[in-house]
Amino acid sequence: MKDEVEVLPPPIPQVLTEISSSSFSSARKAIKQQTSARNAFILYEAFSKSYEFDEFQLERVNEELAEWRNRSEKNLYRLGTQWVTKDVRDKAVAEGNQIIEAGLNAVSEGNIEGAVALFEQASRANPNGIRADYMIGLIYSLPFSNTIGPKNAQEHFERVVRRNPTHGAALNSLGIAQVKQNDYLNAFHSFRMASEVLPKCPEVIHNLSRVISLTKRKRLSPTEQILKKYESLFAELVASEKFQHIGENTGWLHMPPVFDQEERDERLIPNQDKEEAATAFINVGSGSGFLVKPNYYLTNRHVAVHGDLGVADKIGVVISSPGGNTEEKFGQVVAVSKDVDLALLHVAESKGTPLPLLDVTTPLASDVLILGYPLPTQFGSQLKATQGIVSGLPDQSRTNNASYYFFDAIADHGNSGGPILDRQGRVASILTFGFSDYYDRTKIEAKFTGGVPSIEAIKFLKKHLDDFSPEEIVAHEKQEWADLVAKYSQGIVKVQVYYKSGVPKVAKVNERSPEGYNVLEDRTCIRCSGKAILQCNVKGCVNGKITRTSFRSGSVGLGNNRKIVRVPVYNSIDCRNCRNGLIKCPDCKDGWDLDLQ
Repeated sequence: MKDEVEVLPPPIPQVLTEISSSSFSSARKAIKQQTSARNAFILYEAFSKSYEFDEFQLERVNEELAEWRNRSEKNLYRLGTQWVTKDVRDKAVAEGNQIIEAGLNAVSEGNIEGAVALFEQASRANPNGIRADYMIGLIYSLPFSNTIGPKNAQEHFERVVRRNPTHGAALNSLGIAQVKQNDYLNAFHSFRMASEVLPKCPEVIHNLSRVISLTKRKRLSPTEQILKKYESLFAELVASEKFQHIGENTGWLHMPPVFDQEERDERLIPNQDKEEAATAFINVGSGSGFLVKPNYYLTNRHVAVHGDLGVADKIGVVISSPGGNTEEKFGQVVAVSKDVDLALLHVAESKGTPLPLLDVTTPLASDVLILGYPLPTQFGSQLKATQGIVSGLPDQSRTNNASYYFFDAIADHGNSGGPILDRQGRVASILTFGFSDYYDRTKIEAKFTGGVPSIEAIKFLKKHLDDFSPEEIVAHEKQEWADLVAKYSQGIVKVQVYYKSGVPKVAKVNERSPEGYNVLEDRTCIRCSGKAILQCNVKGCVNGKITRTSFRSGSVGLGNNRKIVRVPVYNSIDCRNCRNGLIKCPDCKDGWDLDLQ
């Protein structure tokens, strides 16, 4: 499934509140990042109904809503800061991708200077793209023919982040470039943001550890206050991650990036060499799901479809066994609903009992149980359950919320797509959102939650599974929650979302790489940034010459006004410490950090 998927509008709060100036600005800025004007209009229309705006804000909202409606009706697409037709956008993307392919060929041939020029050209041709600038950032970060330049690397990683503010790999690489320039505070913020947007971030954890270690060995010099920030974030991530120690004999770690859908779409990459196409898959998120038929799982659309990356390239379902062990089975997204937040997944092998779906409305105030995998890095990888009641039924009179139940039950990130059971063990709803502020991503836990009714799920499944039928409604007795969890737990899974990595195989052009070296590991010396030379540190040395000053006696004036004075004499001598003002770096060999040999 690689068709373009239209965004679903977020739910509109039942009680409208005021919005701060900063949140007002952030929400509108985020909407502008949408690829299509249609999606931007859908989100802006929902935004316009979600708050009590002041007079100034309301005037802006009405003006901008009309602009988005006009662009949507013309079916325009974003190209940098301009809005153009789809044909114009696709032509620019294809041109940029074609130039990138030429740049990658130049890299493989060792023509790094030519590759950089081509990548720069590609970035200008497609102002939406991030692949070209990411490659330039790597070239200036890693030992490609002595091109190390942290300042240049930072410039291009910053361009990636401006175009895609949640690109975790670029944020991590940006942090490395900032550390190399002793900008420790901004580097910390980059690493922190990377850790917030990435579901797993061993590279970020390692880089934090490396800053701490090098500081203790006096090779880096952040202030004590900034160092404490690093130590605190490191401890937090180690506690929340399934941490694997990478080891001190490892340099800075970049990570394989995932690029937006446009730059992974083979239709927009002319003459792509299939053998060079990326085969590594990167996990960019997770949610929950449940078995509805052998080999078929139901989850949320927003779990399986990323706003920038499109439909997942691969799906993994993590199945738990009664003994507590887990195994991951891989498959694909086979259907995405256009109307409600649902997606259907297929895997080659499944375990457990399919969960029955209820084909009638669940009464108000009924007991329910939410099952899923919230915040797995914080709370662990085992199934979690929370109880609540049905606090609101689908209401056709309310815009955007007509298709949702509301529940008085706690849920969190990762619960999305999980089943909500009634006391008879039937799926009444599919957990979809937590009713915190949709536009304030600092809010996580939500007491009130919402979900797609099972009736809508049945319609969706009947459309895409020919022989699917819901459970026949019979008189069930209420069951204990623990018994229901034991019965269905194997059929309730953690859903892992994967996208293809976009880094080409460039290790062969790095002749200085030792055998088995990870091309995304930066072992360049922290003192000289891989140049293997430093400016001479002898006082007074300028380009290898030292000016010595001596004095001789002289007289000035005539007669009684004649005076003896000291006259300076300047002599230039060669500096014995350097050659032309440069010395060999003592911390490395040919630019490679000696500590990492």
